[in-house]
Amino acid sequence: MDHKKKKNRTSFTSETAKAANKKSRESARRNKSLRDWAKFYGKQAIKIENAEGEEETTTWDGAVVVSMYKAAWNGDTKAAKLLTEINGQAVEQTVNVKAQVDAHVKAEKELTAEEAAEFIAELSKRM
Repeated sequence: MDHKKKKNRTSFTSETAKAANKKSRESARRNKSLRDWAKFYGKQAIKIENAEGEEETTTWDGAVVVSMYKAAWNGDTKAAKLLTEINGQAVEQTVNVKAQVDAHVKAEKELTAEEAAEFIAELSKRM
């Protein structure tokens, strides 16, 4: 006696497939992520005043960059740092660490500030 279960198969007609596809797209639109919304609105047009005082059309992303330049010009160091990072000009600070863990092991290495802190913490555990 063979007790195999029959699989229920659902058949879709083109009308039900279209309806399901439409519902899926509507759901996806409702559930956009914050990144999706930022990308969408970042590309929308907006009018701003440029450095010469003239009205200019740009995107929201462009307006944010303009406002960061204005903030940096007015002394906001965080805005200036972010602009250098965006432009690929940021320099990661490094520390030259010389360490002698024991008489046989000597090490010299360039480390970032974070790596240096971890290295020092590791050394302090050994002592």
